[in-house]
Amino acid sequence: MVQICSSRSFEPGEELYIANTESDGMFIVLTGTVAICSAGGLGLLEQQAVISIGESRLLTGAPRSATVLAKTKVTTLSLQKRRVEQLMKSDPQLSTLLYRNVMSMVRDKLVASNQRIAELLDNQQ
Repeated sequence: MVQICSSRSFEPGEELYIANTESDGMFIVLTGTVAICSAGGLGLLEQQAVISIGESRLLTGAPRSATVLAKTKVTTLSLQKRRVEQLMKSDPQLSTLLYRNVMSMVRDKLVASNQRIAELLDNQQ
């Protein structure tokens, strides 16, 4: 998998992704902090490396659901959809492993979001 990755850096304020746009890959943030914002620009959370961004889009083709900005200098590994698809077609076991790992990442993000919502609701009472 590493052989199909490329390195990419972003300066503070630079956009990794823009909500409601097409994109052809995902990033693994190796260093730095990113801000995740709603399509309307509302800051939702900040996340520090090491995290993945765009894994759902890589597999589903759905438009980006959030805007992601570099808060600090960010270094990433970039995976392009076309190259991942080629690798998955040539290696069914890798394809299964990739889907399993992406589902695990999505699950972890969902659990973290549920915890943040619960905390916000608790703070309102």
